[in-house]
Amino acid sequence: MSSDAARVLAEFATGRCLLDAVQRLKADGFRPLDAYSPTPVEGLDEALGQQDHTMSKLAFFGGLSGAVAGYGLQYWVSVDAYPINVAGRPLHSWPAFIPITFECTILFASLTLAVGFFLINAYPVVYDPVFQAPEVSRASRDRYCLTVEAPPSARATEALERLLIELGAESTRRLQP
Repeated sequence: MSSDAARVLAEFATGRCLLDAVQRLKADGFRPLDAYSPTPVEGLDEALGQQDHTMSKLAFFGGLSGAVAGYGLQYWVSVDAYPINVAGRPLHSWPAFIPITFECTILFASLTLAVGFFLINAYPVVYDPVFQAPEVSRASRDRYCLTVEAPPSARATEALERLLIELGAESTRRLQP
């Protein structure tokens, strides 16, 4: 969505009404859409087209690199850099390497996810007018909200607002950038 485009905010009483509205608006060609919900709504991610698996891939590759780094460091230290023969134990004693390898896996995966979260979502967002609307503050308790990019003409925006009311919205509000 362009940052200078106006948006229309609609407030719904139930998640089902929100999901039906999203599906209808997507079918009518309105994009992009964003929803705010106090509880998970089954099928809303698919309806919004947000089936992105980037974070799970980041977690996998971050964890894999952590496991390789942790195991590799222990191997290098025990076998190459500082080999110490203790009671005839082999230098490459892999069972002793498992706890550190596990911990490095978790550490690298979580750090990768933390950095990836901020980069993918373009945080921090300094200001977004949608969060100044009182309806959105209720979206964390008992209401469901939807934002749609407003058409360029005032008449088309009014038609969009009427359509949202027909789809079950309790109220609509125009948000200026």
